[in-house]
Amino acid sequence: MLAVADLLQSQPAAARFPLGGTAADNVYVQLASPKRRALIRAIGLREVPVAELRARYGHSWGSVQADLRALVAGGYVLTEGLGADEVLCLDLGAFPLGMLENLVELPARGLRRRPALRVAA
Repeated sequence: MLAVADLLQSQPAAARFPLGGTAADNVYVQLASPKRRALIRAIGLREVPVAELRARYGHSWGSVQADLRALVAGGYVLTEGLGADEVLCLDLGAFPLGMLENLVELPARGLRRRPALRVAA
């Protein structure tokens, strides 16, 4: 019987990451943080001014900024504008199909079951 350590030693480190690159680039690793999931929920499927997020988080805004920067650097949150006119939105193409259904509230549209979110590749 092979030990897990033997299997890990027999493979190069790059082969152990399923998507290539580093583990920090993986969307699942990025969203393992409750703060980052809360930011994704706060932005939702709309454009949100940074001032609105700042007002929502209040005094804890300073501790949220590092997570927001990580989401922007990972390409999951897009920014547009500068200063007081800066807005944030999600890059829907950066998320695997169906993932956002569990993170953000989708519009009801009179259906009992939430519709699947489709993103053109």
